Amino acid sequence: MGKSVTVKAPTVELAIEQALAELDATLEQVRVEVIEQNGKSMYGLKKRLAEVNVTMLKVLVPELTSPVDIGANGARVIGKRVEVIQSTDAFPIIEPGSNVKVFINGREAIGKMHVSHEDEIEIRVADEIIPPQLSIRLIEQDILAMLSIEPGKRITRIIRDTGFQDALYIEADELVEPYMPLTVEDIVQELAELGITERIDFSVIEDALNAVVPFEAIIAKGQWPIEGFNGDLYLHARGKNFSLDDQGRVDFREMNPIESVNENELIATYLPPVQGVDGMDLFGRPVRTKLVRSLEFKLGDQVEMRGNEIYALSSGRAIIEKHGSIITVDLNSEFIHDGDVDLHSGNIRFKGDVRIKGGIENSMYVGVTGRLNVGGSVRKAVVESGKSAIIEGNIFSSTVTVGMQEVLEDVLAGQLSELLSYLDKMQTTILQIIHIRGVNPEEVDAAELKELVLIILKEKYLDFQQVKNDFIQKVNKHSAQLSQEWTLISDQLNSVFTDTALTVVKNAHDFSKLLADARALIEQSEAGQNDPPVLKLPYAINSVLSCSGTIEVTKKGLSNCFVDTRGKVSVEGSCRGGEITGLEKVSIQETGSVNSVKTIIKTAMDGVITIGLARSGTEIWVGESIYHFDADKLGVHARIVDGNLRID
Repeated sequence: MGKSVTVKAPTVELAIEQALAELDATLEQVRVEVIEQNGKSMYGLKKRLAEVNVTMLKVLVPELTSPVDIGANGARVIGKRVEVIQSTDAFPIIEPGSNVKVFINGREAIGKMHVSHEDEIEIRVADEIIPPQLSIRLIEQDILAMLSIEPGKRITRIIRDTGFQDALYIEADELVEPYMPLTVEDIVQELAELGITERIDFSVIEDALNAVVPFEAIIAKGQWPIEGFNGDLYLHARGKNFSLDDQGRVDFREMNPIESVNENELIATYLPPVQGVDGMDLFGRPVRTKLVRSLEFKLGDQVEMRGNEIYALSSGRAIIEKHGSIITVDLNSEFIHDGDVDLHSGNIRFKGDVRIKGGIENSMYVGVTGRLNVGGSVRKAVVESGKSAIIEGNIFSSTVTVGMQEVLEDVLAGQLSELLSYLDKMQTTILQIIHIRGVNPEEVDAAELKELVLIILKEKYLDFQQVKNDFIQKVNKHSAQLSQEWTLISDQLNSVFTDTALTVVKNAHDFSKLLADARALIEQSEAGQNDPPVLKLPYAINSVLSCSGTIEVTKKGLSNCFVDTRGKVSVEGSCRGGEITGLEKVSIQETGSVNSVKTIIKTAMDGVITIGLARSGTEIWVGESIYHFDADKLGVHARIVDGNLRID
């Protein structure tokens, strides 16, 4: 056999045609072997090329003119054949490489073979043409067409003559050259078959055809949609506790309440949503923009909306909170107490923010729903703050609780969700009854609603009543700590299912509104607070400190304290004795003492504990994993890795 070439092409006929051109031969002068028919891969996801091997029928075998050394032994390659000389009893070994075929006495050799001088050994190699691979895929809602080309290759294989060897490995040298028969017209035709005839970038096609490495680029573009803007709020009263972006707007996730405003002062301007402009894909179909969202406002008694502007009706501190698309705007008067909280002043209970310029003395109580700032120390007192607390002085033998309102609202939201599972079933049945009767929801009064509830819930009525009564009692008990929305929902539930003489929910229409308000309240609660509660203090001894957010100890540290937070604990000084828990992270400069006082540091399973110096007597808990330090250790970093406690 003569020169051989392997070609891949879209069809068998095209592959044979390309092979004949490569060999400069006619069909009568070659032998054709179809290795693989063209078609599609499994599931029809990808085209499969045809592959053929075309070999010249006539071959000129060069004469073996190379001289042979006296005493030579083994096998050598000469003129695409293998010559074997045996001057010993040993048989040489030949092994074909991956890009050649070796035939011994007409049979193909597989792997290593022993040969003798009596064997007729022929080497066959085939040149190969690998056509370029072209694909065009649509992305980004059919706005873009992505062209991908894997350049083709022309591989020429050459067998080099060798000397005699006892073990002869036969492999062809390969010369690889770029092969790109595609034209601009071929790619344009591919696009046309997809239905794309406009917005084509011909410069990209030229770059692709000249590429010698894999190439990918956008070949055609539709028109991108122009997205609109959701409703937003522009704040005019700029306080020191929040930052604005370049356009004067607030990222509500980072926002703290604004500082004080005066009566009739403009607080904020509502920027209505702006709808975007639809785009167009490569087939002329519209690509819709996202729907824009407006904001819903809940205004307190001391603010007023005039057009799109929100004004203060009195002086005070403006409070703006965002829960989803609901924005609550109100004025919160800050109570300022000039001296100490003691027997002379009495306890302080206040809905809002409180600033105490002095300290809090023995046996006194301070409870606020907003933020608390204490200029002095706290001694044997009880302090509760709904938002945050900054204690400038030290804390002695006291109990300080911050942010527990958030925990309470989580519990109430869970109970309200359970109640809604009952109420939704009631509403569905009530609406069906209204439809059958052909009446309006306003015509089904409160007394009839209660009867329908008894019929619908049947044996589950007592379970519903228990959950409802527990919810109402909890709201009433903690009404001073909760926003007005919780009290309104509680009153409405009591109206429908306890005392139908009340007029809060008068009919089925009001009942549907009750369900909508309950869902909105749950959504607002689940959105969480924008600024997590913080308790900040310089030093505490023999005290209980609790916070639903972060506790920061900025100076000397803690001594024999019980500290508990759902977030992080950060202590600049030392912790000696007591128990410190931070579910997310605990970071302490020094724990324990030279006298090995037991000091317990805890975090959750996915939390982290870092200690600058852990002295003997320190005990750390990460989830259920416990480690006790019997000797001092510098630089502790503890966490769970692959289910095991790891301490670096």
